[in-house]
Amino acid sequence: MKLRHQPGDRREYFEAPSDAWEIFRTLAEERRRREIEPTLSMLRNALLEEPASEADRVALERMRGMHDLIELTTSWFDDVQRMDQPRWPS
Repeated sequence: MKLRHQPGDRREYFEAPSDAWEIFRTLAEERRRREIEPTLSMLRNALLEEPASEADRVALERMRGMHDLIELTTSWFDDVQRMDQPRWPS
């Protein structure tokens, strides 16, 4: 969102980007910052624990699978972020 002022008007107006690719990248980055990074941090900390029981071992294996999937997805997102902006058909 860009802040825009109109001459002679004290109100603030916000202008959304017109490019769909830019909107996608902004939304994805915000989701990553607010949701994905904290989840990865929690999973990393949990995976450092030693399982005290068989149930704990199973839970840790599931968390390791979630961690690996999120890491793979985040790696993919990093690749997408580095790509040039595609040219959308008009």
